Parts: sequence; C-alpha cells; structure tokens
Amino acid sequence: GVDIVNIFSLYNEYYRKSGDPVSQEEVIRRYEDLVPLDRNQQKCKNCGECERKCPQQLPIRRLLMKSSGVLERNRRKD
Repeated sequence: GVDIVNIFSLYNEYYRKSGDPVSQEEVIRRYEDLVPLDRNQQKCKNCGECERKCPQQLPIRRLLMKSSGVLERNRRKD
C-alpha cells in the first residue's frame, strides 16, 4: 500500500526546513530511501479507505496528492 505515514512526516519536515536547501535535499534523499516508487502516491486507488479509518478524519487523499507532489517533484531522476 501507500506509505502515508512516511510521506506526511517527510512532507512536514521538508517545510520545517524551508530556507535551508541543503536540509531540504536531505529530506528528499530520505524520502527516496523510505518511500520506493511502489509505495508512493501513484499507487493510491482513490478508494477512500484511508479516510474512513483516519481517527482525525483528515482528507488524506487530497493531502497525499499535495505532499507527494512536492516530494516527487524533487526526487532524483536516475
């Protein structure tokens, strides 16, 4: 499945490091290590199961698209 926890955590850390491009780059490298392509947002089936299970009732699908967009945009293109 999609690694929602790591994606959200790294996205938040990426923005906490705003203004520090070296630290942001480190976050992206960790994202690459922790969230392989087969566990990123593109694997989301948009079924909404995650939102039904979320105790905070977050709009996970929308947040996942936003956070993954930022992190994937900066992923190295090997």
